[in-house]
Amino acid sequence: MRRFAGKTLSWAAALVLLGIGEAAAQTYPSRPITIIAPFPPGGPSDALARILAGEPGIDFVQLGYSLATRAPEAELLPVAAAHGIAVIANQPLERGDLFRRVRGRPLPEWAGEFGCESWAQLFLKYVLAEPAVTCVIPATGNPNHMKDNLAAGLGRMPDARQLQQIRELWDAG
Repeated sequence: MRRFAGKTLSWAAALVLLGIGEAAAQTYPSRPITIIAPFPPGGPSDALARILAGEPGIDFVQLGYSLATRAPEAELLPVAAAHGIAVIANQPLERGDLFRRVRGRPLPEWAGEFGCESWAQLFLKYVLAEPAVTCVIPATGNPNHMKDNLAAGLGRMPDARQLQQIRELWDAG
């Protein structure tokens, strides 16, 4: 119980520090909300894209999307954007796998051009820079990681050239 309370308080504190807790209340939706949450991450993006394109009234979709799982970029994210469907990107850090791949490597200097101070921020800004992505769910119970993750949502996002640099860096291994 104590651990859960600590996580809740950490999230609340982080939101208040960033001024997010002051959002205006919204009225309840006037119609039912439809969500499609395909699992596991990296599943058949093309099939989901066809569902999104063919089924009216879908409000948002939750899917696995990260620098390592880029299949949604080909069809799914453009379809979601074209139909005004919000996208929640889960596991943008691939349960820590992204960090294991870059362990011991310094963050590239050019990452500072768009405000990155850590690998977590680089990975999250890559996902957040996609116009179809509404929010990310990085998942952490560590308050220091949470603060670092939240910082990825601030400042400039990488532009097209910088996104390509990130992809090339990742693909080079």
